[in-house]
Amino acid sequence: MENHSNIIYNPTYTDEENQFVYEKIANSSEEELVEIIRVLQKLYDEENTNVSKSISDFEKEIYQRDILYQKYKLLLESKAEWSKYIKDLNNHKMALIIQKDYKAHKKEYRKRRVEKYSVFEDFEKKIYEESKYAYFSVNLHKAIRDVNKKNSYKKPNQPHYVETIDEFQVTPLTDFKCLESIGKENLIYLISLLLNNIDLPNTNIVAVCISFLARKYAVTNHKKDDKNFKTSLYSLPDLKIRIDKIFSDIDEMKLQSYELLNEIENIK
Repeated sequence: MENHSNIIYNPTYTDEENQFVYEKIANSSEEELVEIIRVLQKLYDEENTNVSKSISDFEKEIYQRDILYQKYKLLLESKAEWSKYIKDLNNHKMALIIQKDYKAHKKEYRKRRVEKYSVFEDFEKKIYEESKYAYFSVNLHKAIRDVNKKNSYKKPNQPHYVETIDEFQVTPLTDFKCLESIGKENLIYLISLLLNNIDLPNTNIVAVCISFLARKYAVTNHKKDDKNFKTSLYSLPDLKIRIDKIFSDIDEMKLQSYELLNEIENIK
């Protein structure tokens, strides 16, 4: 059995007790570690509720950030739907233009009676010779098909327009899951902090330390040499900025879609 006598969870513990604690938490799951924290919270609460309040505030920040992050991801999906909608509208417009030009070309082709190429080959040759840039964004064979037929460039349906982030319904984390989400290493660090001061329940040192760690965790941190209470998740302020930007992008695409729809209506 590996000995970790150099790890001291509490100054009053013997080497054997410290070793026992080490093995207990090292072999515990995140859920079990949270249960240990709850037990320690109750011990502190007998003398001082500030520790529980600090942990509760920390959980609240995790809870709020997770909800907003889930909604942010759903908003990203909405933006992707609008991006695809714009692309499909452009393809539909180009297909209509190609069909219009192809019909005109067929009439001209019959007058010339070109036997070397089929009407389609002659049309394709003309496109390349004239460098008609717009045609290269779609498949020519597919574009010439009737837009109402299967696998054609049909007119797409407009996605749902999300007006506020609150439209999204997500599943919030439970209190247990909030703490679990910070990971095993951070949970062990929190347990070590609680154990180290368990004989001084009236002190506010632990509550202050937890509040500090919570503030640290609330900020996105990519530093490799910073191991404790760091997260690569976007902070709440950062999420709000990103969400505002996505709404702005969707609004721009919505306006762009109106322009494309107007252009489509004018193709005769």
